[in-house]
Formats: sequence, structure tokens, C-alpha cells
Amino acid sequence: MTSAPSRLTAAPRDAQDCVAISREVRTRLAAMSADIDRAGVYPTAAMELVDDSGLRDLALPRSAGGIAADVPLDDTEAMMQIITNIAAGESSVAQMWLFHQSTARSMLHPAGPLGAEARTVLLDRFRHDGVRFCAPNNEHSATFGRYEMEIRRATGGVVVTGRKYFATGSGGARYAVSFGVTKDFPDIPDGTLHRVVIDLDDPGVTRYDDWDNMGQRSTTSGSLGYDGVFVPDGFHYSVPDFRWDANATGSLGITAIVLGIGLGAFDAVVDFVKHRAAYRDAPQDKVIRHHLGRFAASLAAAEALFRAATAEAVAADRSGDRDRIAAAAAETEKAKVTIVEAALLVTGEMHRLCGGQSTANEHNLDRFWRNARTLSVQNVLDVAIDKIAGYELR
Repeated sequence: MTSAPSRLTAAPRDAQDCVAISREVRTRLAAMSADIDRAGVYPTAAMELVDDSGLRDLALPRSAGGIAADVPLDDTEAMMQIITNIAAGESSVAQMWLFHQSTARSMLHPAGPLGAEARTVLLDRFRHDGVRFCAPNNEHSATFGRYEMEIRRATGGVVVTGRKYFATGSGGARYAVSFGVTKDFPDIPDGTLHRVVIDLDDPGVTRYDDWDNMGQRSTTSGSLGYDGVFVPDGFHYSVPDFRWDANATGSLGITAIVLGIGLGAFDAVVDFVKHRAAYRDAPQDKVIRHHLGRFAASLAAAEALFRAATAEAVAADRSGDRDRIAAAAAETEKAKVTIVEAALLVTGEMHRLCGGQSTANEHNLDRFWRNARTLSVQNVLDVAIDKIAGYELR
């Protein structure tokens, strides 16, 4: 795999500049994607390519010396375009970048939840050492959002014990930000939701190499074990009123990645039909053209719905109106269903258009379906459909 190039363009000034940069990043990553999937390990060169392009600066708001808006909602629409473009190039990279960027932006924001000294330490390491973040929260629990990881009060900090799964990007991260529940705090009831910033170099941390899935293979989404890990004061905080459904924009990122996978698959189909198909008249074949047109229309409709839903979700979250947020959340679920179906259509039928030679492992085109299907069950599609129906039947 090639080493990462230097910055692709002039330094971006804001998120909108980064949208244009992400289009070039998309092209560069697409050339690396088959090898990244085949290797199934943390793609250091690809992650450095994204950093060196200038997109790394989006993790810091302007008030902390970066280029992101101080109010994250101001950048949401641009961010979804950036994530889609990265995913169209390489979806494992997009997933890791999404979680790193959103977590870093929250932790490093001057108005963020961490103590001033802790934030200064993290900011210095981000700027000078290029540290990355991951945000594993999943546990083997029957109830979503109900945690067993224990956070006990100790002198000068807290002690964390538990295990987290799906630690996306942990293969290249220095810090993990995780939810758990309090125990033996003098001023906080047991079982209160609490969040900690874990230094993954701590001897009490075990990185389990147990991510062996059919798709998103290079996200290094293995599990992390915390065995009595000490977290100093300032690097942890309580979130007793946290709600996963508090806003309409919270689940847009994964949907943007699935859209990107569909668009990347379409790029690959067009390239194969034009340049690689053994059937020399493939670009003029009426059947192939019919299905290519069908693919293009499905993806265009899905992308248009997603952009409209994103814009309304941003407006709803700004308003703070619960009814409007609920309506916008239903629209984002509709966009998700439409995008997943479009992506699975393209990725599932691409070999039908490209012919038997396209199934050769050297092309690795099956990665698009494997990646789309893997992410399509991140939030089960039937649940999304049920939420849509529930809103319509209110």
C-alpha cells in the first residue's frame, strides 16, 4: 500500500471548503479500497491521507484553533456530504473518521464537558501527536443504552471496570470515550450514567483482536477490556439526563456512509463496464444501460431525500421543539430505508451487469455488498420501518 501523500489542496478555511477536498479524497481512497478491505487491518496510510488533506482540522472548532463551526449544527449538512464522499472512496475509513471526528470535536471544544486541564492535555496531544479517538459503548446487554460497566469513585479520580464491544477505530486510537454507570459516589446515586475518557496505553486496558466480520473489515472494531483502569478527575463526567433520541441529527452519520457505499459501488460498475468488461460492446448494450440508469435514479433519489432530511433535522434541532424533532427523526428514518435499499440494489446486482469476470477476487467488488449489508444492520432496518409507521399512525 502506498504511503500517504502531502496535503491535497490549499488549507481549508471551513467545512464547506472541506466538502470540495473530500471529493478528491474520495478518488484517492477508491484506488486503495480493494487492498484495504483485503488486508483487514488498520489502514494507517489511508487515515493519514484524510488527515493530510486538511480534513483533520474539522475536529477543532474555531474557538480552539480549528476550522469547524463553534456550533456543530452549523456544519452538519457539510459534514454529511464529507462523510458520504469519504465512504464512496473507502467505507471503513469513513466509519473510523466519523467516530474520531465527532468524539474529538466534543471532547476538545472549549465549552465541552471535560475539565480545563484535561482538555488542555488532550488538545496538546491532538495537535502535536496526532492522537485519535474512538467511542465504544456497546455491551452484551439485552437493553440498548443500559450499561453494566462500573465506574467507582477513588481518590483523585475514578476506577473503571468492564468491557466494550465494537470499538471502531481502536486499532489506531489513543483514547476511548465510553459510557458506564456510577458506583460508590458520595454525591451521585449508584447507576447514574457517567462518561470516561480512557487512555488506551493504560496497563489495565486490553485490546481484543476479535473483529472478524464479513464487512467493514478494516475498522478494527474489536472489543476493549477495562480492568481497574484509573481515570483522573477532569477526564470523566456525569450525564444523568442523556437521551439517545434527544435530537434528530444524531443518527445521520452511518446513513451517510451507506449512501457513500452505494455511490462508490456505482462508480465501480461504470468503470468496469467502460474499461474492464470482456464484452466490448457493454457500454452500448440496452440491458446494461437500462440497469445502470435504474441504479443512477435510485441513488439520486436516495441522496436527494437524505439531503432534505438532513436540512430539516438541523432546523428541528435548532428549534428545540419536541414535535418538530420527532417529525424530522421520522424523515431521517425514511431516508435511511431508501438509502439502504438503493445501496443493496446496486451492490447486490453489480455482478449481474459486469459479468463473470467481475467476480474475480482481484477486483474484490463483493466488498461493496458486504460493507453495505454489514452497516445496514447497525440499526436494524425493520426497526426503522416500524418507527416510521409509528410516527405516521400517531
